[in-house]
Amino acid sequence: MESASVSLENLRRDFYKAAKTDYVMPLIMPYLPALLVLAGVAVMVIEYFLYGLSLVGLLIMGLGPLVNIYVVYKWIKRRNDHFARSLLMLESLHELISEVSKKRGGVADAILHQVDRDLAEMRIESGEKGPVLWAILQLVVPLVVFYVAYFLNKDFVDHFKREAVVLEEMSRAVKELGVEKSFPEFSKWYRFPERNIVLYVVLYVLTMGLFWFYWLYTLTNDPNQHFREHQRLDSELLSYAENFLAPLAQAT
Repeated sequence: MESASVSLENLRRDFYKAAKTDYVMPLIMPYLPALLVLAGVAVMVIEYFLYGLSLVGLLIMGLGPLVNIYVVYKWIKRRNDHFARSLLMLESLHELISEVSKKRGGVADAILHQVDRDLAEMRIESGEKGPVLWAILQLVVPLVVFYVAYFLNKDFVDHFKREAVVLEEMSRAVKELGVEKSFPEFSKWYRFPERNIVLYVVLYVLTMGLFWFYWLYTLTNDPNQHFREHQRLDSELLSYAENFLAPLAQAT
């Protein structure tokens, strides 16, 4: 069927988009603003004693806020890009499974209707956040960064849970279709960590800001690990579609 081959081609295209959308950020990146400020102060002190007042240290310090804007921008942009790509990939899988169900008398249609409903809700939950707006706003109003940290974790947790539900429903659908091969899913050990924003703010205050360095690590590494898990999962989903679903959908 032509629609089946279109769905499979879309799935392949969505899979290869990950190289651009699922940006694994170097863990050093969010610490660069603080390191640049410290380096700038050190240069200013050294230059003051050697040459008198100099602008080099100030220029180095000035790079800190610029890098900070870039880091927050990339945090939010990779959220938007990954959510959009993941949704497209699941929609392509849904279309492919639906083609197989049609050929077998609609035996899995009831489950697939629920998948369609969950994908619609996922589409709403995955709505874009403005990366430029939030990146600049958190620099102008520093407390905004706490809200950015909150919605980044919450959105990724909700996204992961919705993905897991959709994959479980698709697994039940392919079983109804008589496909014996197990449908790919997230690793048993993997869950996107839920960070308690209230606890983290309290720890931030109690440590006089030092806890922020660990918080930066979670904001960077949690999505990094999610993207790495998706590399494995998406590869298995594509292979499953090519070897088990597409032949059934295209069979005469």
